[in-house]
Amino acid sequence: MQLELTILDGIQRYLRGGFLDWLMPFVSGLSNHGEVWILLAAVLLLLRSQRRHGLAAACALILDLISCNLLLKPLIGRVRPFAFRPDLLLLVPPPGDASFPSGHTAAAFAVVFALRASGSPLWR
Repeated sequence: MQLELTILDGIQRYLRGGFLDWLMPFVSGLSNHGEVWILLAAVLLLLRSQRRHGLAAACALILDLISCNLLLKPLIGRVRPFAFRPDLLLLVPPPGDASFPSGHTAAAFAVVFALRASGSPLWR
């Protein structure tokens, strides 16, 4: 946890302000609930030639939801690092779930792995 707090302090000290304070909540919000990945899977499902890849992405997202959000997060229950720094000003409302595994990372990995495994041209 100490490494994470050091990184968090560094971000607060050197990367806060102006344009990044505006940009990062938007970037983070793009995948808060997997929206960008769900949209990609939906678009691929609508395209006849890409339907197999869309199905692979959709299945990967469902498996990610079950394994990460419904099983691992409650089981591990890791507190988010900002909870140890109550003086920090957050740019987004504090998430109510555990910090590990990362939903953003797990969803991205699941879809990219599914696209690779299904031979999608998006992978090339």
